Amino acid sequence: MNWVIFGIAAGFFFAIYNAFLKLSSNHLHALVGSISLSVASAIITLGLIFIFKTTGQEITITSKGVKLACLAGIFSAFGSLLYFLMYQKKAPISLGLPLLSISTIIFSAIIGLLFFGERLTLIKITGLVLAILSIYILSI
Repeated sequence: MNWVIFGIAAGFFFAIYNAFLKLSSNHLHALVGSISLSVASAIITLGLIFIFKTTGQEITITSKGVKLACLAGIFSAFGSLLYFLMYQKKAPISLGLPLLSISTIIFSAIIGLLFFGERLTLIKITGLVLAILSIYILSI
């Protein structure tokens, strides 16, 4: 299946995720919110692993993959905590989510350059500038 379809589908689920995160942020401490979403995610994922295994689908596991995923989880924990705090400080979802998304794009571009040997072309620079400009326009 084309990776673009997965990206669009993930965007749909993350949009709903963001709405629920925004709604929950005023009803519990950010640490409790962060662990709550992690536990819910773990339950769903464990259920999917069970379904995959019982239907004979292969699930690849390597120690390197697990270590790297755990490192991602560490950064996810801090990101989730800060995300809850952003909404607790009354960020509107129409601005908070684009700010997070564009910050992710910018930092990902930098990481791609520094650690993955990706090239920064004029088109990509233009896209990053337009992304930053879009935050400004949304905040007006």
